[in-house]
Amino acid sequence: MAPPSAATSAAARLAAVDEDGQRKEPFEVSKVPPRILKKLFGFSLMMLVMPLVTLYVVRFAVEAASGEDGMTYGAVAAVVMVQVVMGGYIYAAFQEDDHDPQYGESKRD
Repeated sequence: MAPPSAATSAAARLAAVDEDGQRKEPFEVSKVPPRILKKLFGFSLMMLVMPLVTLYVVRFAVEAASGEDGMTYGAVAAVVMVQVVMGGYIYAAFQEDDHDPQYGESKRD
């Protein structure tokens, strides 16, 4: 068998086979509704920004209030903030409507 040529498309290489042996279409980002991508981008940005802001705000607040090193308190608060953002994403995912006829989605059973 000849090795795959460079001309083989990425979509052909990524195509999968389902349980019945039928070839499935490759995943296409264009089939994902824009509202889902916006939500993912927004929560990803919050996952980056919120813990960092929390870390430094708590750190400086503890140092200003008590004079001791506030890095431990800031780190704990940042970890809690990561959990809050993840919980918010999970909550938002469960609250969204699963039916979008434009993209061929259907309701859960």
